[in-house]
Amino acid sequence: MMFDAVNRLSQHSKRVAALITQRTQLHAKQVYRSERMTTLEAHLVHHLYTLTTHAAFEFTSGVKFDFKHMAEQNWLTFINEVKSQNVAFDDAELPLLALCANRLLHPAEISLELLHELNETAPKLLELTLYNPDAWLQMPSTSLINLALSQPQALSQAFKFRLFSTLACSTQLSEALQNNDFDIVYGAFVNCYLTKNSAMETALFSAFSRFNKPEHKAKLLAIAGLIGEPKWQEIALAFCKANPKFIEKVLNYFHKKSALQVVIQLLETASTLEDAERVWINLTQKPLRQIPQMQLLDASCNEPIAPCKATRGAPDDAIYGFQYIMQQPHAHIWQGVNYSSEYPNASLSLYAGLVTQRVIAKELPLNLGAWACWQSHDQHSWQKVVHASC
Repeated sequence: MMFDAVNRLSQHSKRVAALITQRTQLHAKQVYRSERMTTLEAHLVHHLYTLTTHAAFEFTSGVKFDFKHMAEQNWLTFINEVKSQNVAFDDAELPLLALCANRLLHPAEISLELLHELNETAPKLLELTLYNPDAWLQMPSTSLINLALSQPQALSQAFKFRLFSTLACSTQLSEALQNNDFDIVYGAFVNCYLTKNSAMETALFSAFSRFNKPEHKAKLLAIAGLIGEPKWQEIALAFCKANPKFIEKVLNYFHKKSALQVVIQLLETASTLEDAERVWINLTQKPLRQIPQMQLLDASCNEPIAPCKATRGAPDDAIYGFQYIMQQPHAHIWQGVNYSSEYPNASLSLYAGLVTQRVIAKELPLNLGAWACWQSHDQHSWQKVVHASC
């Protein structure tokens, strides 16, 4: 009997490890069917619960899950307990820690003062706390914003995003858009996207010229894609040709149907075709006819000696697909769904992941929209927020 129990616990542990891997892979794709993640997370929580009824489940970072103990705590008592243990969090474990914390812990008021304190004493615990949508309810004070603008180096990336993505003062927002700290600027642009701020277009061009790191330009282009202004398409094309590794991070946000022409042009270039094909699939869900990437020719008769095994999506197939898509209703497309940019949740409710969260975010109140734009969230929290807001 004892060995049977040990064997069952081993099986649960292996299943937990496998489900964590699957969940991480889905999050990395940044889009997936909601029901798939809901089912996966339900199984994951079940196996974790079974393990913790026998002994606390421990991560490599030293964090222990005891479901019964956590279910008796609220967020404040949990934060104080974890802080007292001085745990060194593992970044890869934060999403799973957040899943369990949001499922088990009782609500509690989380002030910006507490978040500021965590920024100074336990920045990884701050990140974990920000997975809780209740941590985004309080609007930033003028004094805290002025501190961030004058001493940006004293604040973590996550805390600066929390402050400037939820800022309500238009004067401070304008000042933030002109700042030299990219984290402040990015949070401010997310704010403008969520509030449909008409002042952001000129500022976005200025920021794109001002910041030279490709990863910064990619983030700004993603916001431009969400806005849907066609004039950014040529800029995105030039950037993606020069920086192929950012193609998916940029063009997965260009949902305006006319932007498919950018993807088609990238399908014609060897260095960009593979990433462009993945974007095409993400946007349209229309697999492209596969053709050989290259063939060796017999110079005497100009005939192929042998077909190349490597294949690529046919650009002409994408052109025909584009013509068909442009005839369908609505101006935007994501996962093969033609949708209206004004009310995306009505059409995209079957999907989740960071890209989908950011598209739907502008239908949410500012604070929860900022929360949705920050990180991929667990399905339980995401559905709860969307159903309560939309």
